[in-house]
Amino acid sequence: MTTHDYVNGVNIGDAGESVSSAEPVTLDSNNEATITGHIAGDNDTYRFTSQRSGTVSIELTDLEGLVGSSIPLPSVYLRSYDSNGDYLEKELGIFSYGPYLTYNLNAGETFFVKVDPVDFASTNYNLSIRDADDYVNGVNIGDAGDGISSAELVTLDSNGEASVTGHTIGDDDYYRFTSSGDGTVTIDLSELNLTASGEFYFRLYDSNGIEVVESTSRGESKTITYSVNADETYTVRVDPQGNIASSYNLSIAAPTRSGGSNPGNEIGQSEATNIALLYGAGLGRVPDVGGLNFWIDQHANGMSLGIIAGAFLDSSEFTNRYGDDDIMTSQRFLTVMYDIFWADSPTRRVFLGGKRRWRSKGFLEKRF
Repeated sequence: MTTHDYVNGVNIGDAGESVSSAEPVTLDSNNEATITGHIAGDNDTYRFTSQRSGTVSIELTDLEGLVGSSIPLPSVYLRSYDSNGDYLEKELGIFSYGPYLTYNLNAGETFFVKVDPVDFASTNYNLSIRDADDYVNGVNIGDAGDGISSAELVTLDSNGEASVTGHTIGDDDYYRFTSSGDGTVTIDLSELNLTASGEFYFRLYDSNGIEVVESTSRGESKTITYSVNADETYTVRVDPQGNIASSYNLSIAAPTRSGGSNPGNEIGQSEATNIALLYGAGLGRVPDVGGLNFWIDQHANGMSLGIIAGAFLDSSEFTNRYGDDDIMTSQRFLTVMYDIFWADSPTRRVFLGGKRRWRSKGFLEKRF
């Protein structure tokens, strides 16, 4: 058992016991730092300054050999203080279950944390300060959506795979992906930081928003497998029970077309043509080269034509020209579609008469 404290691998002896004597911790460019420490009835207090605006997590783990006279269990608190040294809150760690805090900080804002044993408990510990935003395939997305309608899009690569590094602060995180092939998808949720009473549920929803798989088994990792269909979109929900905060890793391995990877990350000429046609259908114009290539790449990486069509309808270009399709009546939406398709056609009046057959905007959207 170590008796010294280490900040980013540097031996600092014994960290200060109060806000006024707190040990300074330098965060790296990712707003992160690691501390390995030891308490034996005394407090360890640290201060750090956020390098950028965003959410940070402060996590106390690996309470190795936690012993003491506490009744009924030896325990330790993780306490937080603002830039003025004013007390904010505390979280309790018991045995190996470490406390976890998250805060939104501004660049240059100073923050204090104290590792505070109860009744002179002693233990080794690891204290990590980390960027707590969510990352999809290495890209910072801020905070993932908290519902099916606002689920964060996860683009699968040519092998049908994607990775997410996320954090929850008692809220749910939703992610959606589109399978490019038929077969079984495997979704792993791991590196959960559980408290003594905490748990995470792990859920999968189909393209209609219906829950098809639920994993409620206790543990720091969970796996979902499910038979998916090509070009259908599915939603994954990371669902903490109660006001639990934790980091996590999420990986998706979905089937690809013909059961294998897409050689050269390419799509067929007919599919490229369909994407070009969406420019005419959704925006009423021919595609620009840069935009067309972008959507071809997205389709090659697993995004369905239906999702691309929806993106066109939700674009500012469509909204500025025709209005917000989400608040259009079905009649108005169909009129816009007919105007786009047949504005210069001598048979436009004949087709306009056919609008009565397509009462539902949702039905027409499925036609794309």
